[in-house]
Amino acid sequence: MKPFTFDLVTHEHVTVPNGGARFPEDFAQVVDPKGDKFRDDFTRACLYLATKYSNAAMMTEEDRLKATVIVASEYGNVDAMFRFQKQIWSNDGLVSAQQFPHATTSSASTFVNIDRKFRGGNATINSGGLNPAVAFFHALLHLEDFVAGSSHIFVGDVYSDISLEDLPDSSRTSTSEVSYTSIRAGMSYRAEFHFGAETEEASAGSTKRLVTSLGETNSAVPMKQFFESVRGLKPNESIAMVCSQDGRIVTTRVTAL
Repeated sequence: MKPFTFDLVTHEHVTVPNGGARFPEDFAQVVDPKGDKFRDDFTRACLYLATKYSNAAMMTEEDRLKATVIVASEYGNVDAMFRFQKQIWSNDGLVSAQQFPHATTSSASTFVNIDRKFRGGNATINSGGLNPAVAFFHALLHLEDFVAGSSHIFVGDVYSDISLEDLPDSSRTSTSEVSYTSIRAGMSYRAEFHFGAETEEASAGSTKRLVTSLGETNSAVPMKQFFESVRGLKPNESIAMVCSQDGRIVTTRVTAL
């Protein structure tokens, strides 16, 4: 597979304590409260990052036409879905769909698209431990189609009570966190992907440490570590990220040009 090239525009993250919607102090100033009652905490986290760091206000209409949103999450908007089902179960009468707009597993990407006026499409991915690599790969494919495009990548989970119950006991202390990365077409970095058990070859010659998803429940953690390291690379330095899920392995190597 031929390598991709890209520019790194932004990399940020937000952490939300489990069991409570305690967002950063400036959340109310950053995110428009209109329609907030229809959002779950995962969507709020994505909107906060997109609104504060995407520089959408500086984009031209043509830029927005080529801006895509990629969300990679294991639980995504399950909280919104569960609240919808719970109301149906407890209501003897009819329940209007208007009470739950965007009550789908992909509502976070839809909300970001609408709020930021990004018109280059969106995708919601659940590849488990492979989420960081698959989301990044999808974002780069978008840049192949739109030479002057941009990709806005959100990776992670905000754990509601229902998702915490689903986690294994050993993972129930996992931190709710979402990582946000935006990239655009450019020549600052080269990205290569290796699918399968060829991690040693893929990571050979790296002058930076490997980032791995092994042992991490929330994919935001390796995604954050990886792009923080990418941002610090000097010319000709590389870093590799190894992601695995059920015996499948993806190694992503980025080199600064």
